[in-house]
Amino acid sequence: MKLSFSTRIGSMILFAFGSAAAQPVAPATPPATQPAPAPAPAAAAPAAVVIQQAPAPAPAPVVVAPGPVVVVPPAAALPPEPPKPPKALEIGSGGGDWKPGGLLQIWLLGSQQDMVPAGKTNLTGDEDTLNFRIRRAEIRVKGDIVPKRVAFSIMIDPARALEVSNRSVPVRDGGGGTVTVAQPPEGGVLTILQDVAITFPTDYVDVSVGQFKIPLSLEGYNSSSKILFPERAPVARNLGDRRDIGLKFEKKIGEYFGYYAGIFNGSGQNQLDADTEKDAALRLEVYPFEGATIAGVGYTTVGKRERSSRDRVEADLR
Repeated sequence: MKLSFSTRIGSMILFAFGSAAAQPVAPATPPATQPAPAPAPAAAAPAAVVIQQAPAPAPAPVVVAPGPVVVVPPAAALPPEPPKPPKALEIGSGGGDWKPGGLLQIWLLGSQQDMVPAGKTNLTGDEDTLNFRIRRAEIRVKGDIVPKRVAFSIMIDPARALEVSNRSVPVRDGGGGTVTVAQPPEGGVLTILQDVAITFPTDYVDVSVGQFKIPLSLEGYNSSSKILFPERAPVARNLGDRRDIGLKFEKKIGEYFGYYAGIFNGSGQNQLDADTEKDAALRLEVYPFEGATIAGVGYTTVGKRERSSRDRVEADLR
């Protein structure tokens, strides 16, 4: 009988052991006729020990200790940027838009005026005043009814309703005399409607019909937000800075040239015409370099010229 065992400690070692099986005991006196029994075989020598070297163990894997885990959210999870305010608001369903705007001016005005009573030539005192004044409260809306085809603009100034004062006005009928009434400023009108126009723009001319400024006087023709001083010069207020109802053609072509041509009622702001005469104007501007303006203006009355004529020739240099 053979028994075999195997075990593995570090390397694989095989052990084999063997031994003879136990034999039954022979009788003490064998019969004479039988040959003597053969001697029992010697015990088998133990089998050779075979040592088989195990393969070299694989190197232990390198384990990196985990650091802090940083989870980066996807771009979609980041809060969206707030939308930028639109430059214009939509109007209608044809792609039109409109842009609101305004100009506000509030003054603290102080004045000292010498007083000369009516019929007198000597000064009798002075009058000092200190006032807060709402000089301008312009509200403007402009935009496109049909993009690049039909545009509009409207501008009102509610502060104009405050520009009144009590004045003595001569009575034409009734034997003479005067009456005190509220009147607008000298040369002004009592209406808050300033500009209103429908414009048809093209590449070479913008045609507008409505009420707008006549092109006289560089300060009067341009917006009050562009003048150098708080108020326009007296010559600009007397000859320019006036509005009329009519038709105008204007355009700035390129960076160096612009023109303005128009025909007006000649009756003034928000006034109907009482005759067939009309006022015509032509203004040509050249911009030789940035910030410089050279302009020439012609303004005249056309038609019968029975009631009055307003002929002007002007040169501007800025």
